[in-house]
This record gives sequence, C-alpha cells and structure tokens, in this order.
Amino acid sequence: MMRSRYGIVTPSDEMFGVTRTQARQLLADDRYSNLIQLIQQRFKTLEAKADFVVVEGTSYQGLAPELEFELNADIAANIGSRVLSVYAMGNRSVDECVQSVLIGNESFVDRGAQLIATIINQVPDDQSTALNAAIKTSKLDSKAPLYFLPEEPLLRQPTVR
Repeated sequence: MMRSRYGIVTPSDEMFGVTRTQARQLLADDRYSNLIQLIQQRFKTLEAKADFVVVEGTSYQGLAPELEFELNADIAANIGSRVLSVYAMGNRSVDECVQSVLIGNESFVDRGAQLIATIINQVPDDQSTALNAAIKTSKLDSKAPLYFLPEEPLLRQPTVR
C-alpha cells in the first residue's frame, strides 16, 4: 500500500529489516547482535537509495513485549534513528500509563536513541485532565514534546484509502 500510494519504486523485499521467522531464529540461536547487525546493514542499503526512510518498529505480536521493546530501542539506536514513541492509554489507569511511558522513553534514551517526541493515544476524554496533571508532576514533559490523541474509534479501523 505504501509503495503504491507514494510511488515508491524500491522492491518490497528491500523495505524491511528481517522477517519475523528470521528474527525468531536468530534470537533462538542466541545471535541477538547478529540480528541487530543484519537489520542495520539492510537499513543502510535502503538509506543510501532514498531521500529519507521511515522506520516502523515491530508489531509486538510475535515475541515477548518486553523483548520487542528492547529490540526496537536497540535497533533505533544502532541505525541512528530519531524516535517518535507512541503509547496507547486504552483501559490503563493514568498512573499505569505514565509509568509505562517513563520506562519506555528511558529505555530509548539509555540505549542512545534520540527521542524527538511522544504521543499517547487512545486517551479517554474523562482522563485527559488527570493525565495532563500526572505528566506535569513526572519527568516526561521535560524530555521531548508530548502529545495526547483522544480515543477515536475510527482510528482503530483505517480504510484502505
């Protein structure tokens, strides 16, 4: 869809780091650094052909979420990517949401990734004031710009267009 929508001529098999199967195998073989290097090499090859590259992290549907988060942070740092972190508040409490964002953003920064902004989406209307107050008392608002997106059911069902 992205190739068609934006007229990208790069073959689709050059537009990803590794397949989920490859990642699982390298991790099962205790070859984490090889996985990072392979992704870094493929990124650099694509980067050399493009004006810019948008990198989407993993889907969090194939490995343990904690491992995937660390993997995304390591990849971002190793390819020199600036990070726009996106978190979903959903049904979590304000405190759970703030704690999750603090831990996640610190993980990116600790690994050397450059955090440029944070988005918290799926913020219920009745929680935005409390979330904003909690953010102000945390260390989050001083790290990088932070934005809230309200809960919007249509965003859960994007159209093909």
